[in-house]
Amino acid sequence: HYLAIATLAFAIIMRVVLENATPITGGLNGIVGIPGLGTPRSGFVVVVALATILYCAAVLVDHSRVGRILRALGDDERAMASCGINPQAIRTAVFVASACLTSIAGSVYAHFLTYISPEPFDVDMSVLFVTMMLVGGTGSVWGALLGACIVGVVPAVLSAYASYSALLYGVAIVAVLLFMPRGALGLPRQIRLTYSRIRRNLSAARERAGASEAARVE
Repeated sequence: HYLAIATLAFAIIMRVVLENATPITGGLNGIVGIPGLGTPRSGFVVVVALATILYCAAVLVDHSRVGRILRALGDDERAMASCGINPQAIRTAVFVASACLTSIAGSVYAHFLTYISPEPFDVDMSVLFVTMMLVGGTGSVWGALLGACIVGVVPAVLSAYASYSALLYGVAIVAVLLFMPRGALGLPRQIRLTYSRIRRNLSAARERAGASEAARVE
């Protein structure tokens, strides 16, 4: 939790720095004239190819020893520490790796638009990424992709409420944490478990009703 709060605070600080470092970043006007990715079609190909490469790399990590260690840390940190694993070192490495992936995405984004300014680097963007992760489902590469697809459609659908985007994302995060803790990816399993629980409760209620009826007859 402290890391998440520190990350959000760092995003706010960096935006202020970027806005005031005018000789380097262009200030509020940003940097223009960045070489593009060619035609829209070629840009689409570059983005899809890069996303595929990064996805494959994430899947390989997920199925490697590192991925197993990360899942084990999520289940029981103390047990992993007793096995000689340094949780803090692992978390730092994961944080650095995720920052590298984010920097790659940001670089492609700048070349795709041929322009970049401090405006996107605010808390709203950080909240957006967190919303994507939680909506899709944590602990899975597919969950991140699914969350990005779902949340990516929301701005187009709710364009009339663009000024309330941060509030809507916050509500979405709270709703997911309360009603879909495993995200959209875990929704089918959650539905099956809920259905099974309802069937068990109904069966138990029928048995109690039958026993009560039998007792009255006796």
